[in-house]
Amino acid sequence: SLCPQGTQCAICLEQTEPPPYACFVAGGGSCGAGHCGPCLSRHVELAVAANRYAVAPLVCPSCRGRLPVYQWSTIVQEAHLKTYTNYARTLLSVRCPDCHKVLDMFQEASIDRTACVSKLIE
Repeated sequence: SLCPQGTQCAICLEQTEPPPYACFVAGGGSCGAGHCGPCLSRHVELAVAANRYAVAPLVCPSCRGRLPVYQWSTIVQEAHLKTYTNYARTLLSVRCPDCHKVLDMFQEASIDRTACVSKLIE
């Protein structure tokens, strides 16, 4: 979701066009901070890279509240979303102690990302 016109990015402090993305943390609510697409995207990219083989929740750079995946997944490169998903897949793979077959407990999400994001914009 976007902040009102005239709001500046809480990271680079620049006025942005279009207006910056509002922080909507998981569980509802907003910290009131806005972040431009490039700054928020870079923040997520660095957080994903720092969480190698972990699926730590990504947090708002302003309030440290958990950012839902639907909020950041549409503004990062597909490769970063795949990396985040692959970390989860790796963590949910186990090897059978008897036959050594790898079992995958990961389930692909059946949620349409664009449908989730369009609900925010309404």
